[in-house]
Formats: sequence, structure tokens, C-alpha cells
Amino acid sequence: MTNSELPNVLVVDHNNINLDLISSVFNKHQISINFDLTQSIPELLEKLEQQSWQAIFLMIDNVPISIDALMEAMPVINTNCPLIAIPQEYDREQALAFIHSGAKEVFSVEETEYLAAFIKQLLSDNALSETVKNQQQILKEVEEKFNSLYSQLPMAVTYIHEGVFIDSNPAFRTFFSINEDEETDEISFLDLVAYEDLDKAKRLLQQVVSNCDQPVKTETIQVKTSADSTSQVTLIISKITINGEPSLQIIFQPTQWEIKTQASSNTSQDMLSPDFFVQILNQIIRKTNTNKAHCLCFFELDGYSRIKHNIGITRSDHLLHEISDFMRQQISNDLKISRLNSDVYTLIFSDDTPSGCIQKIEALQAAFNEYSFSSIDQSIKVASNIGVVHLTSLVHSPDQALSLADVACTVSRNRKKNQLHIYNPEEDRSTVESIDQSWVDKIKDAIEHDNFKLLFQPIVSLGTEMQEIYEVLLRIKRSGGDDVLPNQFLHFARQSSQESDIDKWVIEHTIKTLTKKNANIRFFINLSESSLKDINFIEWLEKHHAQQIENLVFEIPEDTVLQWQSEAIHFIQQIKTHGGAVCIDQFGNHPESKAQIDAMHADFYKIDGAFINNLSTNRKHQSIVHKICHESANSDTKTIANYVQDADSLAILWQEGVDFIQGNYLQEPEAHLDFKFESQI
Repeated sequence: MTNSELPNVLVVDHNNINLDLISSVFNKHQISINFDLTQSIPELLEKLEQQSWQAIFLMIDNVPISIDALMEAMPVINTNCPLIAIPQEYDREQALAFIHSGAKEVFSVEETEYLAAFIKQLLSDNALSETVKNQQQILKEVEEKFNSLYSQLPMAVTYIHEGVFIDSNPAFRTFFSINEDEETDEISFLDLVAYEDLDKAKRLLQQVVSNCDQPVKTETIQVKTSADSTSQVTLIISKITINGEPSLQIIFQPTQWEIKTQASSNTSQDMLSPDFFVQILNQIIRKTNTNKAHCLCFFELDGYSRIKHNIGITRSDHLLHEISDFMRQQISNDLKISRLNSDVYTLIFSDDTPSGCIQKIEALQAAFNEYSFSSIDQSIKVASNIGVVHLTSLVHSPDQALSLADVACTVSRNRKKNQLHIYNPEEDRSTVESIDQSWVDKIKDAIEHDNFKLLFQPIVSLGTEMQEIYEVLLRIKRSGGDDVLPNQFLHFARQSSQESDIDKWVIEHTIKTLTKKNANIRFFINLSESSLKDINFIEWLEKHHAQQIENLVFEIPEDTVLQWQSEAIHFIQQIKTHGGAVCIDQFGNHPESKAQIDAMHADFYKIDGAFINNLSTNRKHQSIVHKICHESANSDTKTIANYVQDADSLAILWQEGVDFIQGNYLQEPEAHLDFKFESQI
């Protein structure tokens, strides 16, 4: 092919430094193109009129030409040439602004490999107009999918711009008894708030608007659901951006403390869900070699069961609500908090020194001891037992950290009230042995007497996937209290070689659920390291459940597959041979090892939930998610975003091209398979 027959690309740049870089990448990929350089709008228009171009590259940081000015000039010469913006660094907010202005794609200078792949695809199409139509159709389908998900959300969600409601989902209208023909832009946010909480709501709005460091605020208030009825809700207000304009997202989550005491805390950005808290803990443990000191704290309400017996269920639930409010008020940028069960809070403290962490815990303890909590019609003082473990390089996993904090809390409980105990391996040896044996017996009993229970959380496609998909979550049933989460007992199961037995119990009972449902459902099941290394596991699975393997997807953490690479490769190959699939969980923490992981040919990558936390305001996490999605876009491996907790994160994820989403924003884990997948497709 002669130079005159080569595709033409016009580069808008003030020098050829970046042009040389792009040319070298294109040569590497054997993409032959004629490049031409221009530096001004008049020169650009002249070149556009002289000949046809396959693409225009605008080097954003190197020319005094704005993208808006360029888009205004291009219609003059009636060109359909796609514009590709190339900034020095990727910034999602800036990238969305470029796309909103008319750019077809945005690639940073560091992403020239992706640019080359895009151009290669672009040049392989016979008609550019068809490519553009296809892109527009895909965008339309994804947008329809997002709107469908948004309209099906069970909680009331609305958006405010410059004080006016600009959008609300059906649940919002239902909750506040708003007629279909009534315009929401005529309603004021404060009109929805009960009179006694007006001042509280005003303060909260002012805090969100004025505080740049904490873009999310949570408060419990009374709202008017109709002319003569009020309801208590957890109000979650966050800053977002819609079409480049600063706006507010407001979620009204009914507290329903008599029914489900953890409903509000699990959807709050301040009080993390237990599972998500473990994700954060896992990332901190990975980075214990940093200059920052961290410790995990078990904060137990002393004698809560006795208090509950004395004041009754309703008053004790109200008391928990008040204590949760108090704990949330202690939130700072370096403190992560969750509630493990009714009477135990888990907290991660960070400071420059270990002693600094302990001082913060002591300050929280002192404030708690001085506080009197109101339980409807009486004032109650609550004592505490506090166990602490320093997160050093000797702590290797969240399970281990939680078990050691539990040991420290047990030592504290066995002493006087309001004691703080820091885990000491020498002093606490007998307590460790006692707790270890106790958990071994509980796990054995749960396996033999079916004292485990399964919960299911939907995994929803953002594309055209029609199948019903759930993740299977394990709990130990506990009479008179909250269920026991896996991270409270898996450490002991691993030490006592009970992990594989638990895996088999989960698989057996998942398949029983599948058989009863009699539907084509796919289940994601977490697989332990013990089963991964067990050479007889595949044989057992094939012998007992050969017909159902195609309905199973086994989740294995990224750390585990990297530690046991040959075992992981063999396992994935065997599972695929039998029609099953494998998902790499907690994905994205080892970008330096991505080549090894890609070579395993897993079916799914589930992005580490810690990267989804505050996605709308955390640019570092946005960049990580963007890179993962870009690298997976042209592969057979699908991406899943876990712990999706808000509408703005959901919008970002579909814009970035994530294939599936999962999280409490869609539905919390339930005992029944009742998610309406057909309404989401």
C-alpha cells in the first residue's frame, strides 16, 4: 500500500513529542497510518476541507485549542470524523466532560496501547458511520439498563440541583405519597421533613455543601410520608456530578428497627457493612509495611443481653439505634467502623504510632463511658469491653485479625467492666486455646446438624445477560442473636482442617436449593484454599454433582491464586472441562501480576470491594476501576463490581463498562431467591 492509500489521522498538537510516542506504539502494533500535524483552528479547518480523515487526535494539554472550540468548528465543514481526546493523565470527571462535549473516546498519554487497539478496530470497519451508530446503540442500551435498575430500587432516591428536585425514582413517589401527575420540582426538600427535625435537616444540608473532605453525610430524622403520617428514616446525602453540574443525591432509607436493626447502618457510608469492613481490613493488612500504624478494635456492649431482657425488644432496638448514632459521630477520616452483630462494633484505628492508635481508642472509651443513652422513656448507661490487636506484619489475614481481637475482647470481658486489653500472645495463650476449641466444636456441630444457613445476593448484568445469578453467602445460625459471619469462624476452620468440609456443605445445600427451584440459576460459591489444593476435590465434585457443575462459579481470592498458581491453573482447567466457571475475587490489588492471572483464563474478575467504596469521590479508585475495565474490554473475562452502595457509583460503573454489579443498593442478602431479574433486563 502506498502512502497515498494509507488512512489519514490529523493530530492537533503544538509539537511532535507525543506524536513520536504514538507513532512508535502504532508501529509496534503494525498499524500503518499517515499522520499530519496542525496547531490552530484555521489550519485545522483548511486541512479538514482538503481531504477526509479517519480520526482527529486532540492533545489536550499541549495546545491552546479547547475541545468546545474544535467541536464548534467541525460542523462548518460537515465532517463525521471521530474526535479522540488525549490528556496527559486520565481524570474521569474531565473525561466525561470531553465526551459530553463531543469526543468519541478519551485516552491518556499513558494509555497509548488502548488507543492503538481502538484505532485498529476503527480502521477494520468498512463504514465509519456504522461504527458510530453501533457505539451509540450500545450506549443507549446501557443507559436503558441503568434506568431500569434505578427505577426498581426499593429505597427512595432523589436528586437535587440548585435546590430543585431534578429526578426521583418510583419508590420516592410511593414513599412520600406523591401522585403521578404532581411535579416534584414544585416540592421543597424541607417540605418532606417533620417539623421537629427541620433544624437538624438544615444543618445536615449545610454540612454536606460546605464540607469538601466528607462529601457524604448520614442522619436519622423524621419525614412526612403523607399529610398525617411520619416515618423515621436514615437520610444519606452525598455530593455527585450530573452532566458536569454539582448536585446532591438523597437516599431515604426506612430504619425499621423493630424488624431489622442493621438496615440503616449497612447502607450508610459511615457505618460499613461487616462484609465490606473485612475488604477494607484486608487492604490495610496487605500494606502493613507503610509508615502508618493500624489496629483492629472489638468494642463490645457489656451485658447487652441482660439489658435487652430488662427493657424489652423495642426499647433495646431503640438503644442500639442511639448507640449507632453515637458511634457514627466518632467517625473521622482515619477511622473505619462496622457492627459485627447486635452487641459488638469493629473499628480500625490509624495513627503515626501504635501508641497514638491506643490513645484514640481510650478517648472513644472515655466518651462512651460518660454518655447516657435514651431508650424511649429512660436513660441508660452502658459499659464496654474492648479488645485490641495491632495490625503488624505478623497478622496475615482479616480472619486472623478478627479472631485475635475476639481473644483480646474475651480477656477484657473476664476482667472488670470498662477494661481495654491489647492482645499479647504470651499472656493470652490459654484464652486462645479455649476459644479455638470452642469454635472447632461449633463448626463441627454446624456441619453435622445443619446449623449453617445460606443467604443469596443477586449479581445483575449491565449488558444483555438473561440468566439469574446469585452469590451464596454462609452464616452460622445462633439462637437469640445475630447470625455468625464467616470471618468470625473461618480462621478456626482453617486451623482445624474443617474448611473443605464447610465447602462441601455449602455446595450440597446450594444444589438442593437449585433442585427445589427447578430453574437455570447460576451460583457463585466461595472456595477455600484447602479445597483448591485438595487433589480429590474435583473428583468428589464430579462423582456427586456432575450434572450441576455448569451452574456453579467458584470464587477464589486473588492472593490465593497467586500463592498457589500451579494448583489454581489446574483447578480452573478442570472446572472448565466439566462445564463450570471460576471467578478471581478481590481482584486488582496486584497489577504487577496481572499477566500471570490472565494466563489462568478465569471467567470473571470480581473487583476488590474496597475500590468501589466512595467511588464517586475517590479519583484513585476511579482510575483503578477504569484501568481494570479497559484491560478486560477485549477479553473473554467479565468484570463484576461488588459492594455497590449508591446510584452515583452505579452510574460510574456502567460508564466504565463493568459487566455485572452486586451490592446492597440492589438488594441485601436474603434467604430466598426472589430478585426480579426479568424487570432488570
